[in-house]
Amino acid sequence: MNPGKPLFHNLLRRVTPLFLTAELSFYLAYLILDAITGRSLLLSDAFKYGGIILCFLYTLLLVGTQKAARPDKPRQPLIWLAFAGFFVLFSDFCLLFTTAAAPGIALFCLVQCFYFLYQSKIRRLWQIFLIPAAVSLTGSAALALIYQVHHPLVPLALFYLTMLLINIALAWHKALAAPQPPAFMFAAGLVLYCLCDLNVGFMNARYIISGPMLRALPILANPVFREISTFSMWFFYLPAQVLIALSAAWPLLRRQSEVRSLLRHHC
Repeated sequence: MNPGKPLFHNLLRRVTPLFLTAELSFYLAYLILDAITGRSLLLSDAFKYGGIILCFLYTLLLVGTQKAARPDKPRQPLIWLAFAGFFVLFSDFCLLFTTAAAPGIALFCLVQCFYFLYQSKIRRLWQIFLIPAAVSLTGSAALALIYQVHHPLVPLALFYLTMLLINIALAWHKALAAPQPPAFMFAAGLVLYCLCDLNVGFMNARYIISGPMLRALPILANPVFREISTFSMWFFYLPAQVLIALSAAWPLLRRQSEVRSLLRHHC
């Protein structure tokens, strides 16, 4: 029997309650700060980014646990989730602490590609990018021609949104086809992801659109609506990341009884 298997599983079992407690503490801390101040302070952003770092570290533990459980398997599915978490670190840093919006969105496009690889057996990049690229090009052209929206971030945002919606559809298809808690947790996490991103779009819409489109949607220029959107982004975002991590942890945590049974059998 692989001695690393019970070691990693026992570590995961002990770390998971600490992980959830820390994430809840960070979550409440930045929500309270944002609600009191009405804006995102550096301390609040530090709590937000700390929660993302914890999610990534927890995912690395999941990769180690899965590898210990199946050392003979050359490529573990959770490695794609770890890659996603790694690039989330950089994309969130760009969006939280810098004004580099384009690199942040581009990195989030890459994150969605890794989520797709995590869910799907498709490995050819052109198959992953084909539909989002087509939607991005046609959508950008339509917005430019009809509503005079010419902002350079629009194609990138449309590509990202299309990838996210594809991942949500795939996740819910899998969850409904074979109902299991991890599948529903992952699908719910992606929905929260989408709710966060919609609020990001609402908050930044006035910088991107103008003219007839903005006049048709005056609520986007409303300062109260923008404040609600600013608060709502991270209200949804960190729970999304935690749910995605827990969806991967669930099967590994459920194997605790199997590990103990194997230990008793071999002792």
